[in-house]
Amino acid sequence: MKSIASSLLFILVFSSTAFSQTYLEIQENSLLNCCNPTNSAIKKYSDAQIKSSFKYLMDTLKFEYRYVYGACENRAHFMSVALKKKGIENKKIWCFAPIRYSFISQKQMSVKDPLKITETVVWSYHVAPIVIRENSDTLVIDPSLSNIGPINYKDWLKALNCPEAVYNFSDCNWYLFNSFDGFKAFNNFNNEQPLNISIPKWFPNVMTGDFMEYDASTQNIPSGLATNDIAMRIYLNERQSINSDDFKKILGNINNIIAFITDTTNNTITNAFKTQYQTLVNKYSAEYKIRKDFWNNTFSLLNR
Repeated sequence: MKSIASSLLFILVFSSTAFSQTYLEIQENSLLNCCNPTNSAIKKYSDAQIKSSFKYLMDTLKFEYRYVYGACENRAHFMSVALKKKGIENKKIWCFAPIRYSFISQKQMSVKDPLKITETVVWSYHVAPIVIRENSDTLVIDPSLSNIGPINYKDWLKALNCPEAVYNFSDCNWYLFNSFDGFKAFNNFNNEQPLNISIPKWFPNVMTGDFMEYDASTQNIPSGLATNDIAMRIYLNERQSINSDDFKKILGNINNIIAFITDTTNNTITNAFKTQYQTLVNKYSAEYKIRKDFWNNTFSLLNR
């Protein structure tokens, strides 16, 4: 990261008086050997072309964007690949809250929950595709924050309600960033003996400056899109079937809804908890698998 110590010190010192997010140029740390988030020029498009592209994403692909508790990287990458398939060059905009770049701050971004499951949703980072208008305006395509059309990147940043955040642009192929939480750094002084250095799990979960491309074998994107689908089905269909506290537990955290509809558990969605709603668990686990297969096929077609 570009002079990471001095850059972040500047941000920390002046964040309390800042009125807008700070642009942070990201450079390679070589922690993962050549994972620099490149940022190259792309074509510019007319309002009609951009409007048509947005309509394609919303009306043809019909992915779920209203459940905003997590997996923004999956929505962003899915949209980015779809735009590229339609011949629309795009990049991504990344925004990182202090909790992701600072060792001492827990400040996160916050947005109103459109579903009102909770009052607000907090994000440690957010990402979305961008396109460039003919007049050189940078427009963000993010239905989770604006479902009526692309918005200027400055308005997008303002909607994240975190002036202390930092942002950056990258090429569209970068799927997600690496962090120090449990991170293992390569020994770059001797590539023939790539001994790893294990970082303790308690180490703050801050970004390293290195990014990663999408690994299709993880199926993270089909899984993420399917999770959003099922979360919305539960939201629309089961408010009367689940008591209000449990309803918020299940849907008010992305990890909880994942545990509810997959063969996993956590401290909140325990086996005992799932047993109380076994009928619903069985129903939506089956629907989740169907939707995951659907999005896996859809995403595979977009990548051909």
